[in-house]
Amino acid sequence: MRRKIEGPFASNVLYLGLTSLLTDISSEMIFNLLPLFLLNVLHASLPQIGLIEGVAGGAAAIVPVLSGRASDKLRKRKALALLGYGISTALKPLLLLAGGWGEVLGIRAGERGGKGIRTPPRDALLAASVAGAERGRGFGFHRALDTLGAAAGICIAAGLVFLLQRGEIELAASTFRVVVVAGVIPAAAAVAILAAKVREVPFSPSPAPSGRKAAPGFGKFLVAVGFFGLANFSAAFLILRAQIAGYPAFSTLLLLALSAGIYAALSTSAGALSDRWSRKGVVGVGWGIYIASALLFAFAPSPLLLLPAFALYGLFQAFCEGPLRALVADFVGREKRGEAYGIFAGVTGGTALLGNFIAGALWSEAGFRASFLFGALTMSAALAALSKIPSPQGEED
Repeated sequence: MRRKIEGPFASNVLYLGLTSLLTDISSEMIFNLLPLFLLNVLHASLPQIGLIEGVAGGAAAIVPVLSGRASDKLRKRKALALLGYGISTALKPLLLLAGGWGEVLGIRAGERGGKGIRTPPRDALLAASVAGAERGRGFGFHRALDTLGAAAGICIAAGLVFLLQRGEIELAASTFRVVVVAGVIPAAAAVAILAAKVREVPFSPSPAPSGRKAAPGFGKFLVAVGFFGLANFSAAFLILRAQIAGYPAFSTLLLLALSAGIYAALSTSAGALSDRWSRKGVVGVGWGIYIASALLFAFAPSPLLLLPAFALYGLFQAFCEGPLRALVADFVGREKRGEAYGIFAGVTGGTALLGNFIAGALWSEAGFRASFLFGALTMSAALAALSKIPSPQGEED
């Protein structure tokens, strides 16, 4: 086993990870049941669900860019991250009052807007807390804790659903409300840990790679990321696919837990591999795995084959999420990383808005296979674009 991450701010990796872990326990408890709440209780249409999830993924895509730039100028990454986490936590209880899909859209947009505020400064703070040679492992460890929280949240929600309604196919409104109340508690704890334990890293600008604001190829990298965002539409479609195949709400949550468990177990190792081998290579493997997963979701001839489809989806996330974030820091010098992470989040969020709407419309008009084929084709385009990008030389900070 490799030694622990070292440095004066290495504890930030742990405490930012715990913040994400608790936040994801909350979010996964609540938002994995949201599409079933919309479909079964509020009787929203699939395009409406796609729109809500698209807005959730790309809520005002300009927000991350503004937040990232502000964190560079103010040199206060922690404060902005705290603001974003606080907004998301405060809005979750409002779902108890939602009586229509339009209200859910507003709440979900605001909650994800909080994510847009917090993510760029948090990722820039994390990148500044880890030496460049260990950046992939640092991000991988953070994503592992984040996803461990996701798996725990899914399991808690599954347990509550089982206790409250056993094997019923459709989700009851009363069950969803219990889950929302329970889910607010870990979100509040996450805000408390961030406020008390995470330290601001002194801002010490250094030359960006190659003496530029960003290394050559960053623009092409964003093109590849845009295709990735289009393909990586919301897990809500995976949930609906499982329900169509006959899985009750409880079993659907267990499938998500399987996916999240694989992601959490392998994320740190995938990040470390990107440090030793190639970030581009690891991300490319992850995107290839996504294509296989999407094709299995599209053409699985029996419900049992959704098990490997969900497993592959978790493997894709493990190989992609941490190394992809570390790759942003390799392209951009420390003094511009907030803006770079903001642009990255804006591109992925904006394309997620479009991708989710397209996937929902395709599902409604042509069936679920069309949605997953769209994902496979656009991820293939992302993989082709990635192959043409020169590998940046990351800073050893």
